[in-house]
Amino acid sequence: MSYAQSEGADTAVKISKFADWGVRCVTSEKTVCRTFQRLYVDRGGERVIWASISIGRDDIRINGPLGVALDAGATITLAGHTETFPFAFCIRSGCRAVGPYSDELLKLFKEHNTAMISFQHRNGRKMQTQVSLNGFTRAALAMLEQSE
Repeated sequence: MSYAQSEGADTAVKISKFADWGVRCVTSEKTVCRTFQRLYVDRGGERVIWASISIGRDDIRINGPLGVALDAGATITLAGHTETFPFAFCIRSGCRAVGPYSDELLKLFKEHNTAMISFQHRNGRKMQTQVSLNGFTRAALAMLEQSE
């Protein structure tokens, strides 16, 4: 499934869905695509975005909740492999960790069904959620094929 929308006079956005992952492509002078997944929690019967993960050609972006210990970063763990990404900034909707990812992490994302994303709350409590990797390989291929 995919759909397109306009962001401005010279900018178009196309979003495609691959199981639990999506690909968002923005076309202006060139096309830049990123895979993404939004992670939700239920709060009083309301489903809200708690975190999101976005992977481009060169970096990973993990958006987490406010109240995280910034110096601890955001951590992805799967199959005994762990990578931590530093937080770059926080805004009203949460904090973003950004950084380059290893080839090993990308390989594991393609080979496994789930990963864990974790944050440390500023009170020291660990916060974590599971990330489905269903559809990631197809989304990553589409991202690479559609990016210029």
